[in-house]
Amino acid sequence: MKNRSLFGVYAACLMFVFTAMLFSCKSAKLSDAEEKQRIGEYYSAAQIYRKIYAKTPPDKRDVRSYVAYRMAECYRHINNVPAALSGYMNAVRYNYPDSIIYLRLGQMSQENGQYPSAIKDYQIYLERFPKDQLAVNGLKGCEA
Repeated sequence: MKNRSLFGVYAACLMFVFTAMLFSCKSAKLSDAEEKQRIGEYYSAAQIYRKIYAKTPPDKRDVRSYVAYRMAECYRHINNVPAALSGYMNAVRYNYPDSIIYLRLGQMSQENGQYPSAIKDYQIYLERFPKDQLAVNGLKGCEA
C-alpha cells in the first residue's frame, strides 16, 4: 500500500515537471509580440521581439529590420533609451523602409545626450519632411 501512494506522488511530480516544461518551451511568435504591443504590454512585447530577432538569420534583412524597429518602439514606450537606440540603429543597418526611423533615432540620440548624432538624424528626416514640427524642434533643441 505504501508503494502505491509513493507511485502516485512520483507520478504527480512527473506530470507537473512535464507540464512546466511544455509551457516553458513555447516558441516566440511575431503575432504574439504584435498583440502584446497592440494592447500596451511593451515590456513583454520587447522580450518576444528580442527572441525573434536573435533567432532570425542575418540574411533575412527585411524581417530583421521590421523586428528591430518594433522592438525599438517598445523600448521607447517604456523609456529604455539605450535599448531603443540600439534597436533603431539595427533597423537602419538592415534598411528599414520607413523614414520615420530617422526621427525616432534623432529623438533617442538627443535623449541620450548624443547631440551630433541626433542633429545628423534630424537633418536626414527633415530632407524628406521639411515642415515636420517635431523634427524642427528637436533640431533646434540639439543646436541650442
